[in-house]
Amino acid sequence: MELVRSWGLEAEVRGDAIDVEWLGWMGDTLASPTGSALPVGFPTRHQSALISPTGTACVSQGHSRRCCSPICDRSRRRAWSWEPR
Repeated sequence: MELVRSWGLEAEVRGDAIDVEWLGWMGDTLASPTGSALPVGFPTRHQSALISPTGTACVSQGHSRRCCSPICDRSRRRAWSWEPR
């Protein structure tokens, strides 16, 4: 999200985001009301807020690709538009 934010696309990408807290669940079943949440490697909202103005987002790959494609395409063209000397 840091790159997306620096490109000015954070609001657009987050437009289809699902509001989640990135935690796993350990219980008898996933639907079980008894169990415990455990970290899965992503920072919590609180942890993200301490180090960055943005945080993780749960967004489909297709949506994020549609939002970021124009910038990635321009960047790729610039990277490969060199002339040998």
